[in-house]
Amino acid sequence: MKKFFSRLSRRERHLAVGGIALLLVFAAPIFAFADPGLIEGSAPPDVTAITERPPPAPKPTTTAVRGPRVFCKDGARWVTARYADSCKEPIVCTVDAGDGLYHCVTRENRAVIPPAPTCPQEQQYYYCGGAVVVSTLGYTPPPTVTPPPPTVTVQPTPSPTIQQVVLRDSVRGALAVARAANLRTWVETDLVPAYKAGDTAFRAALTSLAAYAAEPGVTGVKFADNLAFRNLASAKEVRAFLTAATTALRTALPGKQLAVGVVVPELGCGANAGCVNAMRAKYPLVTRALVDSYVRAVPIDRVYVATGLFSSVYAKYGIRTPARLQWAGVVALGWDALAQVGAREYGLAHPGAVSGLTKADVDLRFGPDSGLAGRTVSLWGHKASDSTGTYRLLNAGLATNRLWQALAPYRGQLSVVFDPDSPETGVSEDIGVLAATVSEIFILA
Repeated sequence: MKKFFSRLSRRERHLAVGGIALLLVFAAPIFAFADPGLIEGSAPPDVTAITERPPPAPKPTTTAVRGPRVFCKDGARWVTARYADSCKEPIVCTVDAGDGLYHCVTRENRAVIPPAPTCPQEQQYYYCGGAVVVSTLGYTPPPTVTPPPPTVTVQPTPSPTIQQVVLRDSVRGALAVARAANLRTWVETDLVPAYKAGDTAFRAALTSLAAYAAEPGVTGVKFADNLAFRNLASAKEVRAFLTAATTALRTALPGKQLAVGVVVPELGCGANAGCVNAMRAKYPLVTRALVDSYVRAVPIDRVYVATGLFSSVYAKYGIRTPARLQWAGVVALGWDALAQVGAREYGLAHPGAVSGLTKADVDLRFGPDSGLAGRTVSLWGHKASDSTGTYRLLNAGLATNRLWQALAPYRGQLSVVFDPDSPETGVSEDIGVLAATVSEIFILA
């Protein structure tokens, strides 16, 4: 390069330097904005990449960190565990005490990046890149051994405490709004995915749930939904989960009520043998006999039986009143002597912006021929999302409809499931409207 410049005149050297400068000015943005992967080493990290941890960054002062989360593989994509059909490959995300962010691990406790779109859209909450070895909430490392001559002294590691949990502001805010609206308030989460993910994730989820339930005005916790319909592999595992969860929650939350949700497809069949056999074959862990054994396995204060499901199957076998048959079956099982038994109603939510349901649909489920007999009903579907779409009870924008107006006379029996991270308009606005028609609320945490 030196020899090249020595052969040029002074004017040629000036032109050459100017040309190089212009090249740098125009070429640098091209490299800066090149698609990831075009430049070697610039590709985004793979979701399953295993990396090592650098020294922790200073802990953020914000408290708006999401609670323990489990992601599950649902076909070709990752979804939050409460909407997954199975949880064979869980990714568990828990708060790291060093930096206050959520770090995620596989079942084998290997560090991974949270699946898209959590990263990068929520990197103010989740650790989304770089080198990390996760230190999960509830993890107790082996004791250190210090060998001063002539003896060996074992220094035990302190156990984790509830102070390690960072509560989500959205949940705490919703609890406060519901309390101000004079609603009986429950905290709801499904502990099954965390239980399946291992002891560390299960203890973290239990600790988080107990912390929310300790907020003022909380009646109790619902810790399982549609028990054994998915994720658990055997009746023995179902009963083991119930024992572990209720033992821990009774210890952590003395005086609080515990609730579970169950689903018994064959109850809507009545005496139709073809329908009963089809339901048992398709859903072997939620037969009448097995669910009865679950309800009797541990003391539970409330049991919510799923209703409004499997309508196409019942119609196939010519069954016109599955709700009445279901409640007759519940009475025959004798569950009312064990717990307060109510309904978790899934059939009144609509997938569009405007509901087409009317008073006739309400009468079918609540009227004298329904068999409900004044039981409490928990409504699912207020701006609720699952793998098939978004559902509503009201119309879009909290606009009322004929269904919602028909529900008003049943206010004393009604509760609603509310996701504080998915309000229709805003937490305060939504709960204010809901409180006019329901007397109780289940806040998802």
